[in-house]
Amino acid sequence: MKHYERAKRQKIRNETILDALRNNGGNDHNTGASLQIHETDEAMEVWTETIVCLYAQLSDEQRFAIATIDGCVHVGVYNNRDLAFVGFNVWMDEMKCESPIYNLTDSFAIPSARPLGATHLSLDLQKRILRGEVVVIICLDLTRMIEAANSSRPGLLELASKRETRKLREQKIGTLELKNQALKLRAEGQTVFLANGFRDRVVFDQQRPTQLLRHHQETLLREVPEAVKSEPAGDAQGEGESS
Repeated sequence: MKHYERAKRQKIRNETILDALRNNGGNDHNTGASLQIHETDEAMEVWTETIVCLYAQLSDEQRFAIATIDGCVHVGVYNNRDLAFVGFNVWMDEMKCESPIYNLTDSFAIPSARPLGATHLSLDLQKRILRGEVVVIICLDLTRMIEAANSSRPGLLELASKRETRKLREQKIGTLELKNQALKLRAEGQTVFLANGFRDRVVFDQQRPTQLLRHHQETLLREVPEAVKSEPAGDAQGEGESS
């Protein structure tokens, strides 16, 4: 019965996602929040191949392999479950990373995440992950993501105030937070708050965060009137939401 209920919820969730894709928007299945999809001709850049390459390094002697993508996505692939969680946590402690850590199979418990079976991993590797023979641990290091983004474009990412964060929590849109403060992206005086869907696309869809941030920035710039673009950026902020 539990399996049936889970399959039923998965079917409803997939139908909601398909409707949103067909209509370039819709409503979040869990929160009811309005969603809008901005089309782009740019191919999605994924880092799935990194998981495949790390997996290929494993053996009886080599029990794990790790890598970092775009300076902020830490990933470890292990053939020993106990070593996976202990080892990865030690690594994150050494990196002084305070962001949440995820098992790739956590996608089954997160409604907005892409299911493991829909990833670009081979069927054989997916089965080994499901059986627990291979464990893939991932962390989107938000501190390092902010640092990397601002090094290429100063002021692009910053933490919202505690007051802003409280207001966003009241809207129940699932904001992406670091140290209990929401993350926001700014461009030409416009502001968009990043939601947990951003995390899900990086961790479970394996989309590169650099490309996602660039898309958010380009979307904001498209929405800014030409008259505003030509003026110096002021203190006023427009608020939006994004996945």
